[in-house]
Amino acid sequence: MTITYNLNILSMDTQTVGETEGRVVCVRWEKIGVDENGITGKCESNTRFPLPEDGAESGAFIPLDELTEEAVEGWVHAAISESYAEKINGFIISSINKQVNPVAVYSDEELPWAQGE
Repeated sequence: MTITYNLNILSMDTQTVGETEGRVVCVRWEKIGVDENGITGKCESNTRFPLPEDGAESGAFIPLDELTEEAVEGWVHAAISESYAEKINGFIISSINKQVNPVAVYSDEELPWAQGE
């Protein structure tokens, strides 16, 4: 099964740190997988970014109004461990498989031995 994945940013939480406004502290995102037949599965999650200690800058700060979707996606990809990424992909694959091969669920009245009662 070939699956194409895309990451979409859904929302961001920001916080003021010292004199710096708009520091991103949490990104809510979804990862969508589409198989070769157009069947989709998705997983939503969030990634938190710790504030610098004692107001110290950690890395280059990008003002909120200058952020790009590509930059934030890069932060999310960099923050996600390989094992967590594998779990997310596994969840998406499972979701697609359930659509391809749905599980039939029978209530107690529908069970074969309850038909004549």
